[in-house]
Amino acid sequence: MFTRRRTLTLVLLASAVATWHPALGQGARRRALAEGDINDIARLVMMEDYRQLDSAEVARLLDAAHPEVRRRAALAAGRIVDKRSLGLLRARPLDADTAVAATIVFAVGQLKDPSTVAWFDSVLSSARTAPTVAAEAATALGKLKNAAARDVLARFLSTATADERTTAAIGEALLSLGRSTVRGDIAPVLRWAKSPSVELRWRVTWALFRSRDPAAVGALITKSQDASALVRSWAVRGLAKPAADSAGVSAQAEAMLITATRDADRRVRTEAVRALGTYSDSAAVSVLVASIKATDDWIATSAAEGLGRATAAAATPELRSAASSQLVAAMRADRPCALRVAAMQALQPVAVVAAWTGALDVAHDTVSYCRTVALQLVMRPGGRGAAPPPDSVTKYEAASNAEINRLRAARRAELGSPDLATRLGALRAVAAWADSTDLLALLDLQRRAEADAPAVAAVATSTVAAVRRRLSGPPAGQGRPAPTPVTRPLAEYRQIVERWVVPDYNGAPRPTARWETSRGTLDLELYAGDAPLAVDDFVRTMESGVMLGTEFTRVVPDFVAQQQTIRGGNVLRDEVSRHGLTRANLAWATAGLDTGTPGYTLAHTPQPHNEGDFTALGRVIRGMDVVDRLELGDRITAARMTAAGRP
Repeated sequence: MFTRRRTLTLVLLASAVATWHPALGQGARRRALAEGDINDIARLVMMEDYRQLDSAEVARLLDAAHPEVRRRAALAAGRIVDKRSLGLLRARPLDADTAVAATIVFAVGQLKDPSTVAWFDSVLSSARTAPTVAAEAATALGKLKNAAARDVLARFLSTATADERTTAAIGEALLSLGRSTVRGDIAPVLRWAKSPSVELRWRVTWALFRSRDPAAVGALITKSQDASALVRSWAVRGLAKPAADSAGVSAQAEAMLITATRDADRRVRTEAVRALGTYSDSAAVSVLVASIKATDDWIATSAAEGLGRATAAAATPELRSAASSQLVAAMRADRPCALRVAAMQALQPVAVVAAWTGALDVAHDTVSYCRTVALQLVMRPGGRGAAPPPDSVTKYEAASNAEINRLRAARRAELGSPDLATRLGALRAVAAWADSTDLLALLDLQRRAEADAPAVAAVATSTVAAVRRRLSGPPAGQGRPAPTPVTRPLAEYRQIVERWVVPDYNGAPRPTARWETSRGTLDLELYAGDAPLAVDDFVRTMESGVMLGTEFTRVVPDFVAQQQTIRGGNVLRDEVSRHGLTRANLAWATAGLDTGTPGYTLAHTPQPHNEGDFTALGRVIRGMDVVDRLELGDRITAARMTAAGRP
C-alpha cells in the first residue's frame, strides 16, 4: 500500500508545472544575483543565441561561486551543439547543488553522444544520486535511442523498487524505453503494468504503444480496459491492424476498438476511431460511416481519414463505394471546415474527380483556411492518384480558374473592410499571391494604418515584404537566402536577463497572457527564466497586435491545436529545457532546431517522443477545455499580456 507522501510523489511526477524542474522551488529564499552574476548570465544567453561556444568562458562559469551561474553555464553548454561541450561538462564531479547537477546531466543528454551511456548508467544506478538527477539520467538515455542505452534502462526497470528516491526515475525510464529505436524484451516495462499509480501506468502503456512490438499487443488489449481514460487512450492507439495482424489477434483487437468507440472519454473514442481506420472490413467501415456523422470534430475527422484508407483498401466494391460516398457527403457546405478538408484530402488519392468537384464547394467555405486548402487542390490539376478523363480536366480547370479569380477579388475587397479581423485575414491571404498591381493599394493601407491600427500596419508591412520578395525572386545563382546572422550587442542580452531571468530566479510571478478565441478564453503562463529569448519575442509579438485575428490552421485531434504562421515573425532560437512537453504545453511549430517562427501550438496530450527537440515556452493555466474545443478556422479575437495570476 502506498503512503500518502509516496502517492504525492507520483502525482508530482505528471504535474504540468515543469516536472522536477528547479523552478519548483520558486519563492524559496535564494542567494541574490550580484551585478557580475547578471553580466555572466547575459554573456551565456548571448552565446546561446549566437550558437557559438566560448569554451574558456563556459569553463570559467562552470566553476563560478554562484550556483545559478553554474547552472546557466551547464544549460548553455547543452544548448550549443559543439563537441567541446561534453568535455567541459564532464571535467568535474557532479555539482553539490542538486539543481546544477540535474542541469549538467540534462545538458550532457542534449549532446546525444553514444560514449556517455556508461556515465548515465553510473548516475542512474547510484544510491547516492538525488532523485531529480537520477530522473534526468533516465531521460538522457532515452535521447540516445541505441541498444546500449536500452540495456541500461531495461536493467534499471527490472531491478528498481518504487520509493521516494526512485519513482521519478522509473517514470522517465519507461518513457525513455519507449523512445528507443531498438526493439528488445518488453518484460521490464510490463513489470510496472499493474502499478497503482496512474502516472506510471500511462507511461507503461505509452512505452508499449511506441515499441511497435507484436508482443506488446496483448498487454495493450488488457490496458484498453484500464480504469484510467488516459491509459485507455494510449492503449487503443497500439491496436492498429498492422500490429494486431503481426500478433495474430486482429479480430480481438478490432472488437476492442469497436467497443472503445463508445467509451465515455472523448480521447479514447477519438483514438479508437483513428485506429479502426486501419481496418477495412464491413464491421470497421460501418462504425466509421456512423462516426463521420458525429457532431464532434475529433471523431468525424478521424473517421474521414479512416474512410479514405478504406476506400483504397476495402476488399469489395460495395465497401469502397460506401466509404467513398460518405466522404463525398462529408464535403457538404453544412459540415464543419475540418471535416470538409479531411474528406477532400482523403478522396484525392483515390477519387480525383470527386475530390476536385468537392474542392470547388469547399473553396466557398466561411473559414479562410479551408478556402486556401481547397484552392491549393484547385490550382494543382491532376492531384495524386489516377488522372480523370481529359474532358473532365478541361471543364474542371475552366471552373477552377474562374473560382480562383472570384475568390481573389473577394479578398482584395476585404482589404477595405471596417472589421479589423477581416482586414487582417485578407492581408495574410493576399501575401501568398498578390502581384505588382496590388502593391500601391497595400502600401497605402500600410500608411493609413500606422496612426490608428498598428496591428494592420504590422501585417501590411510583412505582406508588402512578402510580395516584393516573390516578385524579385532569389539573387542570381542562389536558392533560398541564408538566415540573417545574430548581431545583437551584449547590452541587449543584459536587458533580457534583467527583464525575464532575474525576476524568475527571485521567485516573482511568471508573466501571463490572455487569448480570447472563438471558443472562449485561455490564459498562458510563460517560462521566462528558461526561455528568455522566446518569451521576449512572444511578448513583443503580443504587444505589436499582429496576434489579433490569426486562425488555428492545424488541429490534430488529441494532439495539438496550432496557430497559423505569423508573417514577418523572427526565426526563433530554441531554448530546450528540463520542462517536459506535457498536456497544455505552449510551443511553436518547427522543421528542426532553430527553424521555428511565431505561430504557436497548444498540446492536447503529453508528447514524450518530442522531448529534447522542442522548446517549452509556457503552459495553459486556465482554459484547457477551450483548447480541446478549438476547430480549424477559429480565431484569436483578442490578445494581451496580463498581470500574473489576475485577469
